[in-house]
Amino acid sequence: MDRDLVKINYEDNDLLEALEEVSNLFNENTINERRHLRGKLEKASLDVQKQLLESLENVIDAVDDVYIDVKTLHDSCVSLKEQLYSVKASSKPFFIQAQKLKVERTRIHENELELANLLNKYQLDEKESNILLSKDYPFNQSLTLDFFRALDKLMSIQKSCEMLAAEGYEKLSRETYDSMETLKEQALDRIFKWCQLQVRVADVNNIHPLLRRSLKYLEVRPTYIEHLFEEYSSARQSVVLRQFQEALAKAEDLMEDPPRYLGDVLAWIHQASLSEVDALNIVLKLDGNSGLEKVKDKAIGRLTDGISVPFTTRSYNMALNKQLELETIAKATAVASFYLQTFYQILPKACSFLVAMDNFCSSCLLRIGEQLNLYGSQISSFLRVPPSDLSAPPEYMLFLSSFSSVLWSLSASEQVPDDELRKISYSAIEPILSIVSEPFEALSRMDDAIYSINLLEPLLKKTVLYGSLEEKTRSLEAQITRHIATVSAVYTTELLQVFGLAGFLPALSSPDSNEKRFDKSSLTQLSERLVDASIFSGSPEITNLKLLPPSKKEVIKTSVNAVSSIYLQLYEAVKSSETLKITPEKFSELLLSVIP
Repeated sequence: MDRDLVKINYEDNDLLEALEEVSNLFNENTINERRHLRGKLEKASLDVQKQLLESLENVIDAVDDVYIDVKTLHDSCVSLKEQLYSVKASSKPFFIQAQKLKVERTRIHENELELANLLNKYQLDEKESNILLSKDYPFNQSLTLDFFRALDKLMSIQKSCEMLAAEGYEKLSRETYDSMETLKEQALDRIFKWCQLQVRVADVNNIHPLLRRSLKYLEVRPTYIEHLFEEYSSARQSVVLRQFQEALAKAEDLMEDPPRYLGDVLAWIHQASLSEVDALNIVLKLDGNSGLEKVKDKAIGRLTDGISVPFTTRSYNMALNKQLELETIAKATAVASFYLQTFYQILPKACSFLVAMDNFCSSCLLRIGEQLNLYGSQISSFLRVPPSDLSAPPEYMLFLSSFSSVLWSLSASEQVPDDELRKISYSAIEPILSIVSEPFEALSRMDDAIYSINLLEPLLKKTVLYGSLEEKTRSLEAQITRHIATVSAVYTTELLQVFGLAGFLPALSSPDSNEKRFDKSSLTQLSERLVDASIFSGSPEITNLKLLPPSKKEVIKTSVNAVSSIYLQLYEAVKSSETLKITPEKFSELLLSVIP
């Protein structure tokens, strides 16, 4: 005990606190107090133990109940375990079957996906079908991208069907293809109706973005494209006609100048045609479909059909006015011919406007030819009575001036066909040539030839300017050459008579080369006559040729050469400078000096 007290650590805080509590309970530390405290403690200990026992009885009962429950649960678990083993043994086939079913379900799901993909590849869903059938969209409503996606899918299905048919699935592919074809026709019909509405009001500056795509689908149906071209050209035809009438009203002030008026009107039509053709190519652009070129050309021609009648009426009333001069009509015709060739590069030749223009040009050319022929016939009456100076009458020169102006106007455009120029030219000059081809009874042979040359030479100057009249030019040159030869022959004979050489011609042509064949007195007389050249100057016996300078020069040259050649033969035959004192060179100079 003491040893235990010695071991106690009185500085321990817990001990100090316990002692302090005990000090609070007991004021005095006496034997009685301690005994009393001991009794109280023992009693309290007994009470505590008693309470503990009472409490433990309830716990023991509860533990017993728990034990019973646990034991019952254990027994149940053991029984359940046995049952589970039994169930496991009996359910194992079911698990195996379930696993097989799971695998089968996965396979079926994959097949369903493949089937869905197959259906998606070869069928349209309800929404896509409704879009193509226009059930949810009225035909006049703007097409959408969904519509074209559905149509693209439909066409893809048809291509797939063609591949299926190639692989041997003809029946299945044919049924699917036919059902898609029905939808496709209805879709194309809707596109066509929508495009009709678009082209009626189409503006090159405001084209619907889906129009060109729509046309691409319709290219498989040329009839639809043809109708669209007709629709567009008909709509634009009325617009062009209205604008043309406005242009005609503005050009009224130029009616007094037909070539300018016609040129301005045709220039407007040319510009309008270019604009309309460009607009048509933009609005109804086709991607290289050459099979529709005829349809396109027909539509282009229809653009100007509306202006054919008013143009024809105005142009005929203006250009074919009987009061107009031929030169004015020729200028108007040249303008029309130029634009006609220009229009051929823009519009199809069969369109009514170009047919009307071609008829107009032909009518103008026909009238010009008729008028020139009438004019030439009238002039030919003046030519039947030659003037005293054998010159071309003023009326004839005026006719040639008008004829030349007409030819120049027609050829200036370089578009009037050469055949037409020849026809007009021949109709004008044939009456003249028919007069010239016959001899003039009141004239001598020489005067007849001179008068013919004076008529033909101015005509030749006009025709030689035009390549289309080359044949007629050669004919005129041949006639002039023939007449010049006639004049030269007569004039040569006249000069031989005047200079006294005519009497020596028989001797010169004689085969005898002896000088004695010439009469000496005649030679002496000739020599004396030639020495005194003054007797020939101004001689009335030498005709003053009434020819134009070129022909006159040609006649004189030919005649002088012929006479000089004869004198040279005579001079060489005589072989004596004492007999003929004038040399051949001097004789030629003498001839040229005395010829008027």
